Amino acid sequence: MPGWTGNLNPKDKRLNIRPGGNFAGFSSSIEKLNVRAFVQGTIYAAPPEFAGQSAAELLASSYEKGLLEKLLPQLDGSFSAIIYGPLKTELLLITDRLGMQPIYIWEDPPYFGFSTELKEFLELEGFSVDLDPESMQCFWI
Repeated sequence: MPGWTGNLNPKDKRLNIRPGGNFAGFSSSIEKLNVRAFVQGTIYAAPPEFAGQSAAELLASSYEKGLLEKLLPQLDGSFSAIIYGPLKTELLLITDRLGMQPIYIWEDPPYFGFSTELKEFLELEGFSVDLDPESMQCFWI
């Protein structure tokens, strides 16, 4: 399964993204002055006004214009995406509506990591595979 892993450096708040698993490459990525966007997977259908744009361009431009929240429910596909707005110091982790390409999140302040594959967390400093019995209560009926 293709994937990626990333983390925010707790010291300088820099975003680090690297391939994970048997990753062959992002479907599309774009870096502009105000936003970085990375998309893994495919967006099959988008509104006509965004025709001709890569998936990363589509998400980055709608983010910059403040239209991302309106756009996301209109997208069809199987994808996961990262949008990083350094000017707003905002990190958005996005997955398709059905979660076909899930994103897993791990946080242990000051560390924060995310990945499309759980096994990638094993490489993060401070990550533990111990289960929290209190949290497991949420899964029992």
